[in-house]
Amino acid sequence: MLKLILANKNYSSWSMRAWLFLKESGLDFEEKVIGLFTEQWNKEIRNFNPIGKAPALVLGDGTRIWDSLAIIGYLQQTDPKAMQFPDDPKTRALAWSLTAEMHSGFLGIRNQLPMNLKQRVDCPNLDPDTETQIQRIKQIWTDCLDTFGGPWLLGDFSVVDIMYAPVVTRFHTYKIEVTKTQQDYMDRIRQRASVQEWTEAALVETETLYYFDNLLPIEEAPITPG
Repeated sequence: MLKLILANKNYSSWSMRAWLFLKESGLDFEEKVIGLFTEQWNKEIRNFNPIGKAPALVLGDGTRIWDSLAIIGYLQQTDPKAMQFPDDPKTRALAWSLTAEMHSGFLGIRNQLPMNLKQRVDCPNLDPDTETQIQRIKQIWTDCLDTFGGPWLLGDFSVVDIMYAPVVTRFHTYKIEVTKTQQDYMDRIRQRASVQEWTEAALVETETLYYFDNLLPIEEAPITPG
């Protein structure tokens, strides 16, 4: 049985991506949530991930895989049920490009607009780089929806939608202004059964992180949750 190690569902966007991938793929797995920066976190997380972050995937033989993209790639190669990238070579290349862009970029959004499903607040003052990143994401959504006709970014629901789903929650939390087309896409993501299941679990968590709840500068937080 696969075991997926997660951080708080309210705050951890990378945990959300890995969880959504397994859930949307219809894979059987157990989950273990460890509260960020708690005594349990400090004691246990490196048993699953040597760099001390979530998520991590533990295989039945004890093999550990960490980083959301590594988890996705491994499962795609080893489990026929796992969601794959599109078959068309050009669409697959686009999907990989958009996935990689999210995986390695948008640091301003991660730092200034941490994922927080329990909040609904006015957007704080943002750095110019963060504003540029927001516009880039909105352009991605518009271009993909125009090119593939929706309802998802590549037509059918895909890994790309999973990668951008936590950004949808951020845009909702901080009331980011979007077009109707972009809002409709956000609504579809937030209404998807897997996202609702994750959100419902997040809303009943009791742990709180004051530096994320109060949008303190990233230097005052142990790490960005991603």
